[in-house]
Amino acid sequence: MFDLTDTTPPAVHIASSLLAMANHESERRVQFHQACFNAVWHNESVSPEVILAAMGTNAARYLQAAAESVRHIAEIAVISGVTLDDVLPATSREMPHEVILHEDGTATLAQASPIDTPS
Repeated sequence: MFDLTDTTPPAVHIASSLLAMANHESERRVQFHQACFNAVWHNESVSPEVILAAMGTNAARYLQAAAESVRHIAEIAVISGVTLDDVLPATSREMPHEVILHEDGTATLAQASPIDTPS
């Protein structure tokens, strides 16, 4: 039902509503991103290597979508007057291991190079 006592100009009312919806979507996306990030990188029962292998040719696409999600969250954060760090800490967005994305869509963790020791 319409509130006929509302004297807010329609554009301001619409803009306010859109920004509120963007904030809500950002909060939902942050929660979703953190849950997915933790499932891969902070999982106590399965290693990231095994999870990426199980994703098969979707692993690269999944990781690219996660990176795009972080970019979206950062854009909405700016609109909301906060920083990315305010809404999504680095520990929930920066992969703790270097990942190699392969042309076939798979992804693997980069192998750490051995430390050279004197002979």
